[in-house]
Amino acid sequence: MNNLLDSITGFNPLSYSAFSIYGVIAVYVAALILCIKKKQEWMRILPCMIFSFLGLILGAKLFGAISYAPYYYKYVGSDFWDMVSKSGIVFYGGLIGYLLSLALLLPRLVKPDCRTAFDITAVTIPLFHCIARVGCFFGGCCYGLPYDGALCVRVISHGVESTHFPIMLVESGFNLLLFIALLILLFKSKRLLGKLTYVYLLFYSVFRFIIEFFRGDEMRGVFGPFSFSQYISLGILVFLVIKYARQRRNASIT
Repeated sequence: MNNLLDSITGFNPLSYSAFSIYGVIAVYVAALILCIKKKQEWMRILPCMIFSFLGLILGAKLFGAISYAPYYYKYVGSDFWDMVSKSGIVFYGGLIGYLLSLALLLPRLVKPDCRTAFDITAVTIPLFHCIARVGCFFGGCCYGLPYDGALCVRVISHGVESTHFPIMLVESGFNLLLFIALLILLFKSKRLLGKLTYVYLLFYSVFRFIIEFFRGDEMRGVFGPFSFSQYISLGILVFLVIKYARQRRNASIT
């Protein structure tokens, strides 16, 4: 049925692209509701989120090219533009591009205090990721290591069937739990006002570092003992530690 619909309309409702669209719609609906609940200027916040998607797309593609380049040049060839076109996208690149764009836009458009606006955008990030990872499951990408246990995923590639660990569904489930946790903190924790982005980065980077061992995705770059995404996770953790230490130092001085 899906193949028939895809051939007629050019749109496969179970593709990764389709679930990305579902995720974007869910993000903006959730952001609108949260803005209303928190009495925020949604007509300023939502446009910031929309324009920040440009940073998301550029960052995702840039990091995709960086992570794919070693594999491409080693096994495929040396055509730079062909490598870029085949490199796909990387979530971490999109995340960093999105957050940097928001950091540029929100303080200028949401005044005098944009801390709640940042918290709302932080809450919606794992919601998008949860839905998009389901698209990975149906789209046939990001399968985990070979695995033949409970809940394994069966994959047929070039006429050969294999079973894999359902890493994309595990990540989707984790993001759903993280979305719920951040949502609760948004309404219950005044102490974390303006800090939910850091809470999200802390928990997701630790989780991502761990699950990378189960992805088996050498095409996305393995440098030494860790993958490309694991090095980014470590970089984020170092950034958070430094930021926390500076805040503690400034608090002790004042």
